[in-house]
Amino acid sequence: GRSEEFNHVGNFVYRHLRMLVNRLRFSRFYRSIPATSFIYYPFHVPMDVALTVRAPLYLDQYSLIDYLARNIPEHHKLAIKEHPAMIGVVSYRRIIDLLKRNQNIVFLHPDINNHEVISKTQLVVTVNSKTGAESLMQGKRVICLGDAFYSKAHSVRYVENIQDVGPKIIKFLKEEPPSIDSVQGFFQAVWDESYPGELYDCSPENILASAASVGVCLKRY
Repeated sequence: GRSEEFNHVGNFVYRHLRMLVNRLRFSRFYRSIPATSFIYYPFHVPMDVALTVRAPLYLDQYSLIDYLARNIPEHHKLAIKEHPAMIGVVSYRRIIDLLKRNQNIVFLHPDINNHEVISKTQLVVTVNSKTGAESLMQGKRVICLGDAFYSKAHSVRYVENIQDVGPKIIKFLKEEPPSIDSVQGFFQAVWDESYPGELYDCSPENILASAASVGVCLKRY
């Protein structure tokens, strides 16, 4: 008898109309992938638990992007891109303010495939996005600012204090990208510690498998 998000139809419709309007207003500011060296910051879903619970320090992503833009090497661009599931949800006012005050920020078109951006960047900075793991799979340098399953991987640079991110970026860009062996070793370890279960699969078989996996984890830990 309780309400959940999709019971609030008016708010849901308003939010998506606002996203559509923002998408149209942003159209003249969208750019293609830079031809020069660039660092990539992928937007997280605003107000998602990945930020609100696991990394509240970085809840204001606009301030974080502004800080990054002022602390990356001057010959690099900072490419930012909206989360593909929430195009238009970012603040129009704050994005335009970022672009006006930072000439080195490139606001990527949301239709560009994330893997294409990763393949051409020199370094990815993220709080705890899955893009960090995807970048590591492509052998890219990754700096992680928050709590993620890959944050303490040998091939990743975890920055605990935001004030250290500038020097860490400069130093990391001078180092060799992660080796194939270290990346494969990390993901093999993740696989070895994983249990069966799909998040959005409601089949009886998957529900039973997921429940069994949770049971094993509860007994183990």
